[in-house]
Amino acid sequence: MALIVRDVRKSYGNLRVLDGISFKAKDNEFVCVIGRSGCGKTTLLKIIAGIEKADYGEVKFNGRIGFVFQEDRLLPWRTALRNVSFGLELMGIRDYKRAKRLLELVGLKGFEDYYPKQLSTGMRQRVAFARALAIDPDILLMDEPFANLDAQTREEMQEELLKIVENKTVVFVTHSIDEAIYLADRVVVLSPRPARVVKIVEIDLEKPRDRNSSEFLEIKRNISLLLSNRA
Repeated sequence: MALIVRDVRKSYGNLRVLDGISFKAKDNEFVCVIGRSGCGKTTLLKIIAGIEKADYGEVKFNGRIGFVFQEDRLLPWRTALRNVSFGLELMGIRDYKRAKRLLELVGLKGFEDYYPKQLSTGMRQRVAFARALAIDPDILLMDEPFANLDAQTREEMQEELLKIVENKTVVFVTHSIDEAIYLADRVVVLSPRPARVVKIVEIDLEKPRDRNSSEFLEIKRNISLLLSNRA
């Protein structure tokens, strides 16, 4: 098992945010965590990454973790190439050839010397993907990385993402039911704050998925009911 999250609880003062979250992710599995805004999804992801500490419970994983934030968080004084290589440099590795290959992988060949301000929002997010992949993580954590994109670019990025992370374990936070069903092998549905796991939904549809198929729409309806507490 690549990742085990067991009975994770977190409060800020008297505000209970997470109330016993448990789920697992297998090797090379794509898991989406979905819930209403403010239910604690980002807090959960930060606890998995070790950015925040849980009050109770445990997180176990094998290997190295990469993190893609909702905002691209690129360093404005560095080119796309130097942003991708930043994590490697922190590890004492200077491998611009790898950084260049990763930019090509995410569709940015020819943009190596562009600065963030010269790139579109979608292009900057692609640089952020490449930066997270540069350290060759075993698990990739993604916190609503497409939330700031327009609908068409968002769908294009979803398609590209599935190709890029084909052999990675991914935990992807979103509030979009459509996005979760399109991407995930399993969807962890959270209740409103304090967050609990309402249900873990298996998505047994062949990829790439038809968003207009009756099976897709039925799963979408069921998850919508779970989120509205009417299931």
